[in-house]
Amino acid sequence: MKTNDLNSIFSGYRKTVSEIRPTNCPMYPSCSTYSEIAIENKGALGVILTTDRLLRCGHELNLYSTISYGKYKDIELLGIVDTLKEKKIENQFIYKDFSEDKDEQEIFFLHLVEKEMHREAILEYERMKFLNKENDYIFQVEYNYFRSLFALGLYEKIVQEIPKNNFSTTPLLNIKLSESYFKLENLTSAELTLAQIEDPQFFNKKNEFLGYVYAHNQKYIEAKMVYEKISSDYVYIDYVSKNISILNELMLFKKKSRTLGGILSVFPGGGYFYSKQMTTGLTSLILNSLLAFATVSSFKQNNYGVGVLSGIVGSAFYFGNILGGVKAVDRYNSNFLDYNINKMKYSYNN
Repeated sequence: MKTNDLNSIFSGYRKTVSEIRPTNCPMYPSCSTYSEIAIENKGALGVILTTDRLLRCGHELNLYSTISYGKYKDIELLGIVDTLKEKKIENQFIYKDFSEDKDEQEIFFLHLVEKEMHREAILEYERMKFLNKENDYIFQVEYNYFRSLFALGLYEKIVQEIPKNNFSTTPLLNIKLSESYFKLENLTSAELTLAQIEDPQFFNKKNEFLGYVYAHNQKYIEAKMVYEKISSDYVYIDYVSKNISILNELMLFKKKSRTLGGILSVFPGGGYFYSKQMTTGLTSLILNSLLAFATVSSFKQNNYGVGVLSGIVGSAFYFGNILGGVKAVDRYNSNFLDYNINKMKYSYNN
């Protein structure tokens, strides 16, 4: 099917059905948009993906992450980039050292950061730089500038600017750089940046974050080993202890088999049931049974047109059920890991 024809079909749907009945789809993207992208990018396989999506729509919503306007994000089958990542504003710790002399501009800048007026603080920092081009500001100012950037989710800017900064080799900025790489999901660079920190004063802090990065990279044994190096008097030892207990659970977890999920899906809904997605499994079983019954009944009554049509639709839903059963296993495994990983804590504010 040509792209123009496909666009016309979905455009027509949106101008007719969607105009009369505004979308109530709880998923992001909506089923029609999902189908459009799937078919356009995957061809015939996109039809199978669409049937699986229709079987799952509105069911077991706890398996999907949410986005800001209450929809449940489901894009893993499409291979597209999710541009709706939420940016969490952190409550930032303010690094202060009043033993150093500061002019009024610097004091006002630090005041803005302390009041969590991060946008205004960044503007003030840029103004200070512009008016005093020859000045190299003290570490306190530079550090809090990057913390304001971090608070606003401007991680790319941090990654670009810290290596050029006069204080780029200091442990605190290296930790902030590593945290920014982590937020950008570049775990390898986060690990490599932490490896550059050799100051014993930051041993515990470095290992606290390194263990956190390892855990998110599914290096559970390495994460536990790093955490166990942290001294018992570390201020965030309660975080570390909790994280070690979570790692123990993760290391004991046995993933469900994708192959078995596919085999069980030969019986409609079997893969979903195996992955404990009962509502979707029941939907698949009922819908596939009804379509099979309609196909057989139509042929018995010599109603070949309806029989062929229901057979085609039934086949699409049946194969969608098999593919969906395999993907259901992936969701089950991923959901368990993500749920436990998200319970882990790290002291971003220090």
